[in-house]
Amino acid sequence: MSGEVGLSDEQTLARLNQQYVDAFMNADVDWYREHLADEFVVIESDGTLLNKEQFLRNTVKGPDVADYKLHE
Repeated sequence: MSGEVGLSDEQTLARLNQQYVDAFMNADVDWYREHLADEFVVIESDGTLLNKEQFLRNTVKGPDVADYKLHE
């Protein structure tokens, strides 16, 4: 994976990860549509599997949390 100009791969991944979280908190379906692979699958905390379109439909509803911080 080649990083963005001037950024290491680790910095690029950290930036993309923060954008992923920001998109979640802001219900930014367009960001996910652009960045997630068509074969994207997520496992929800209750074990439910969602494909990309199901995930996007849920994203429109907005987050079900007030804050989302990643520590590692």
